This record gives sequence, structure tokens and C-alpha cells, in this order.
Amino acid sequence: MTKLTGNMTKVYKENQGVRKGRDKGQYTLYHIFCPKKHRGIHQGYIGVSQLSLDGVRKRYEYEVIEAMSENHVRKVRHVHKMMSRFGWDIKSLASGLTKEKAYELEAALRPVWNTNAKDIYNWNIKKGG
Repeated sequence: MTKLTGNMTKVYKENQGVRKGRDKGQYTLYHIFCPKKHRGIHQGYIGVSQLSLDGVRKRYEYEVIEAMSENHVRKVRHVHKMMSRFGWDIKSLASGLTKEKAYELEAALRPVWNTNAKDIYNWNIKKGG
């Protein structure tokens, strides 16, 4: 395990919402995009996480570094390649959602699946964030 991968545990511990009783936690719906290239929510990447927006940002910062490293500590995903190539920013679309509602909104907002990664502006390969 590298130092960066070890930092992911810290990100999750510090940025994940606290569960109370039967509460399954709250989810955030987010959009990762390239500010100078993407022209709307139909481009970029739509995702769901239990992390706060700051936590999601930190998670992707670590993931991109690890995926693009010489040793490939992390599995390289299409979104990592695109973030590394074009740069990126992130914004929250909704927060405080239940798991069911978050995935329902994600399915409604997600652009059409980018089959075989042919469209460089659509970073979604499959459902789920």
C-alpha cells in the first residue's frame, strides 16, 4: 500500500456523514466536469457518494494521482483519464438524499451511456457513480 492509498482511509473517516440509529446515511449527487470544455450537465460525469463534496473532491484528487502514476496503484478508469487530460471541477447537484432517491436522480440526470468511450465529453461509461 502506498502512502496515497493510505490517505484514502483518512478521507473517508473525515468526510463521511455520521449514521444515527436506523439512518443509512445521507448521499450527495455530484457532477464532475471540465470548466472550459463541457457545456452542461449532459457532459462530464454524474456520481453518487456518501462523502461530503469536499470528501469527493479529495477522493478524486487521490484517485487521479494514483491511477495515472507509473506504478498504477489504482485501476485506471475512463473518468480518471479524462480528468487527467482535460482538468476538472466538481459541483454538488443535491445533498442529504436517501440512497434510493440519490440513485433515482442519478439515473435521470446521467447522460446516455458512453459506449466504448467514443465521446470524449461524456465521461459516463456505465450506471452508478
